[in-house]
Amino acid sequence: MAGAIVGGAAGIVAARRVPALWVRVFVVVAGLALTVVFFLRQGH
Repeated sequence: MAGAIVGGAAGIVAARRVPALWVRVFVVVAGLALTVVFFLRQGH
């Protein structure tokens, strides 16, 4: 839980330094990739 809070805070800081759209796209792609990898590992 604490890791998620720290990650969220880091994301907010990064969003201030980089274009918001790029950050959103990166987060969505990374999130989907992690979800797919986790799902595949659980499936097998």
